[in-house]
Amino acid sequence: MNMEKGDHRMCDNIKLLISYHKESEILKSGIMIPIHVGAKNSSLHLDMVRDDEGDNISEKNDRYCELTAQYWAWKNLEADYYGFMHYRRQFVFRKILPEAWTSTAVEYDKIDEDYKKAAGLYDEEIRNCLKNYDLVLPYPADSMSQGALSNEIFFSSFEAQHAKDFHAVCETVSELYPEYEPYVLKFRTGHLVYWCNMFIMRKELFMEYSSWLFFVLESAERRIEFTGYNSQETRVLAFMAERLFSIYVMKLLDDRPWLKVKHLKVTKILYTDAGEAKAPAGYESMVREGRKKAGLLEKSYRELKQIALPYDMEEVFTIKESKWEKLLHTKKIVFYGGGFLCGTYLGLFERLGFPAPVEIWDKKAEEIKNIGGIPVFCPVEELFDQRKDVYVIVTIGDERISEGVKDWLLSKGIVNVSCDKEVLKWLAYQLWMK
Repeated sequence: MNMEKGDHRMCDNIKLLISYHKESEILKSGIMIPIHVGAKNSSLHLDMVRDDEGDNISEKNDRYCELTAQYWAWKNLEADYYGFMHYRRQFVFRKILPEAWTSTAVEYDKIDEDYKKAAGLYDEEIRNCLKNYDLVLPYPADSMSQGALSNEIFFSSFEAQHAKDFHAVCETVSELYPEYEPYVLKFRTGHLVYWCNMFIMRKELFMEYSSWLFFVLESAERRIEFTGYNSQETRVLAFMAERLFSIYVMKLLDDRPWLKVKHLKVTKILYTDAGEAKAPAGYESMVREGRKKAGLLEKSYRELKQIALPYDMEEVFTIKESKWEKLLHTKKIVFYGGGFLCGTYLGLFERLGFPAPVEIWDKKAEEIKNIGGIPVFCPVEELFDQRKDVYVIVTIGDERISEGVKDWLLSKGIVNVSCDKEVLKWLAYQLWMK
């Protein structure tokens, strides 16, 4: 079937592959197909389709991760729709209330019947959700919610990810497909990205994308020096595939604006093993990771300064002179929100020599009490009456929630509130110039 403008016939043969690499709760139906990724080199024998059957790259799972399932489907599976999810992350095929959203995922404890109902993981609901659509995407994530001002900065702000590899893959795309160069540049300097290598596509789109993706990755693989890399660093091609998918989608939607596209929320399962009972990360842990991220941003900047980038990095920061130098030294600063981004701000303040905030406001104050020695208070009107002179920085990554918090604080008489990332941009620039 050629996909022409306006051609939105419903197709019955839908295959959503769910990648597994260990014993976990299994999702399986006529549409949902569990697949053992990395099966060729695995000591496990999972009761499901294996990615080492037929034409495959199962032996490359250490570099390609869940992409070995995509390659297997591309070469061996016949369908009208192809889609990909993970043992820990699935699409939500049923409408959910906005209050249940976080910036990246909807969290659930485990996979059970209640979860399946909440996420709409039944063939009839999946089929109805896809009806007449060409492409299903996760909602894009914002690298700025993790303290990084661009996708390129964010990539190498992890211990196991390196700026030279990001650069090598981007150069590969531009050399193989010059028409993609503007989109590569837009992605490098932008801050929105589609995570998880999750999508659902009509057959024609899937075949085109897979052919493009694996040609790019196979070419880039020859340019990356894997010698000495640990297991996490070796996964660079899978990490970069998320970025390549984002670049591909940008150009695809520009070239074919008539495509019908749907965005779905993605779940995150906290306990994937039967009987697993670990407590999810608390605020102290999130703040600790956020503080660590500030140091990793420095690592990212050091690596990026060693590369001949095809753009001026200082243009990414946009803010170079502002009120913040004086304000952060003279005002009583309060952070609103005690999670990961709060930790990143704390780490940036410490590294740049600014005084710590006098307080942190968070609705979980009764549980937290203090974060890194900074007192935490519940944001209530009685508190606001005594804090008219403070300057509040909203340290919540989700822009929708941040704006709501800002409007609420202004309505309660707290007149000095920032949540537009201006502070973050300025701090990031100071760190770059350090």
